[in-house]
Amino acid sequence: MTFLDKTNVAALVTLFLMVMAIRFGGLDQGGQVMVLVLAVVAIVIAKRGLFHLAKGNKAYKSRDIRQRPVYVSEYQKALKAGVGYKTSVILGSILIQAGEADAGRRALEKVLSNRLIKDETLLAQAKTALSMAYYQEGDYDKAVELCEAVMAGKYRDNNLYINLGTYYLAQKRKKRFIELMNECSQVLAKVNSPALVDLVVVAQMLDGRWKEADRMYQALFEKTTFHFPDPYAHWAQVKMHYGLADEAIKLLEDSLENSNFMAVSVIPEETVTELIALLKDPATQRAIMLGNNKDPLALINRGVPKPLYDETAVFADPAELDTPLQIEMEDDGIEEEDEREMNTDLDEADEAWVRSHKDS
Repeated sequence: MTFLDKTNVAALVTLFLMVMAIRFGGLDQGGQVMVLVLAVVAIVIAKRGLFHLAKGNKAYKSRDIRQRPVYVSEYQKALKAGVGYKTSVILGSILIQAGEADAGRRALEKVLSNRLIKDETLLAQAKTALSMAYYQEGDYDKAVELCEAVMAGKYRDNNLYINLGTYYLAQKRKKRFIELMNECSQVLAKVNSPALVDLVVVAQMLDGRWKEADRMYQALFEKTTFHFPDPYAHWAQVKMHYGLADEAIKLLEDSLENSNFMAVSVIPEETVTELIALLKDPATQRAIMLGNNKDPLALINRGVPKPLYDETAVFADPAELDTPLQIEMEDDGIEEEDEREMNTDLDEADEAWVRSHKDS
């Protein structure tokens, strides 16, 4: 369902008044031309959000981190000028991911506070996106509350499971997290979001299925290069479980090279850098890997594991990783998009909308 925002209303009212003035205003030809000119100017002003949207979309689609200030600025201007409600949800999510939580929150709360909007899908997506702002603030209870409110309805998508799963981990609710990941594998027709697949493997790891997790990551990394840090760090945790420090270091270094660290990245760049240093230092290498085994949630929740100095502790036998583990993977099981929290790409209809106006 399409809703009329203030810019669309302004454009329609202007068009109506223009027609009425020409039809019943008794204007001569010069007067009619003037009305047309004024009407066109008014419509262009009313629809200026489209122009900012087009500029922002071009910068965002470049996937160039240096373009982040450009699309952040243009998207905020687009929201201020006025865009459709669906687009407001998309842009609100993008702004939160880019670190502009206040601007993103305002856009999403505007949608949620509009009682004329009855589209349950749109409202569910807005709540799911808004939860990210509370997660950034460390208010995990509110973030969970928003997502669980969506779960109480019929709407389900990758982003809902990704967000809620991440928040359960932040609350250290390991059992509920594993249950949620098992549920999503049953509910969703295809789990093909890289972030969600990563969390499904994390659930295997936390459930003690380390060998299966290692093989899953091997299959995943053969299919794609991830551009967010979590899968690298999580696979490094598996390697540390087996005492394979060099392999863990290599994965973490690959993370620094390939990842775009965003405001909503669960594992920050500083954590990855510190962990590499601890693993490279002979004095702390063994202790940090044992600490990871004792508390795997530490790194999962963006922290560095506390070193555990225990001379009697042993690592799992890496020889078991040489035993083949059969894993069925669909050829198209992983898409190349690597967004962590929300699919923020404009769909074909949105793209056509932008293209039709950007040269106007």
